[in-house]
Amino acid sequence: MPVQDVKRTNYSLIARAIDLDDTEAWKKLYAYYDQFIKLILEKLALSDQDTQQVSKAILANLMVALPQYNQSRGAYRAWFISTIRSMARTHIRQSHPMLMASKSYIDAPASANSYDYSLDTMIHKEWEAYIMANAMKRVEKSFSPTPIQVLQLSLTGHSVAQIAAKLDLSETSIVSLQERVKKSLLQAIKKLTQDLERE
Repeated sequence: MPVQDVKRTNYSLIARAIDLDDTEAWKKLYAYYDQFIKLILEKLALSDQDTQQVSKAILANLMVALPQYNQSRGAYRAWFISTIRSMARTHIRQSHPMLMASKSYIDAPASANSYDYSLDTMIHKEWEAYIMANAMKRVEKSFSPTPIQVLQLSLTGHSVAQIAAKLDLSETSIVSLQERVKKSLLQAIKKLTQDLERE
């Protein structure tokens, strides 16, 4: 394997895009961010047209700002969320003042009293759910349906005994499957976080 290829495999997706100026990495990063930003804008009840317009503007801003990002600006996730929030809020304030008035959390400051209802919190929770959902998709490709079903049942609060009875497997088998799939899921979450967040 050429040295350059080895170097590329050791980099996260975001590092390949920025540090190595890898076109394919940029495309993948853009696709992940685009999907997430549209999800957030749809939750804010923007029209399809507004969602497309604001998503393009946010992505253009992120793609320009990403290479200049450094940790002195704060943690990457906080900076990323702040960028989305700021541009979405500006668009809503300018184009949809009635929506701004009806959804008070859009303009709520991230203070001790209102943080649970702030836009930052909503975006942060959605980002974690987005990472988890994409990690699950990766894990599902590596396992047969039964281990995935075991994990899904355990995540919804079923006990080992309940899962064993439901799937007609021993409790020992259930514990073993849970551990294998959970380990794989945690690795997928870690990898995706590294790929999509700048250190």
